[in-house]
Amino acid sequence: MMEAKAVEKHMEEEHMEDAAQKYDKYADFEQLFNDGPDESMTGLAGRLWDTKQQEKKAKEVYKGLKAERMEMEESLNIQMENVGINSFRTEDATFYTKQSWYANVAKIDQPRFFGWLREHDFGDLVYETVNARTLSAFAKDRQIEGGDLPDYLNVTVKKTVGMRKK
Repeated sequence: MMEAKAVEKHMEEEHMEDAAQKYDKYADFEQLFNDGPDESMTGLAGRLWDTKQQEKKAKEVYKGLKAERMEMEESLNIQMENVGINSFRTEDATFYTKQSWYANVAKIDQPRFFGWLREHDFGDLVYETVNARTLSAFAKDRQIEGGDLPDYLNVTVKKTVGMRKK
């Protein structure tokens, strides 16, 4: 009977110590919220939110400027072609016409096209690749499942802070 009371007293003392440690952690946690705008968690979170919103606005401005630039390039190219010139100078720069070529093959036609390249001695243009996001998802799944990965596969876990609107 005496032993049971001693165990009970010991457990009560441990409970009090745990409660005190939890209170200390809570006080430290509270302090994170109250240290001032530059050091507190909420202050930093607010600045992060504001910066993310500014970044979104800047991306929208960039998209608009890029679209406007592309329209001007097309119009200027047409005007230069209409008057028969390939280049001209202003105070600021030399403007000239140029061509850029882009080619792609639909995914469904890739095996056939790769075969054509090999048959016509252009096989050195063909190489195997794995989409970066697909490879990352594969590596994540393998590591979570405890599966092995080759040591030459570089896997990095980047921790960030996510946000969502209220």
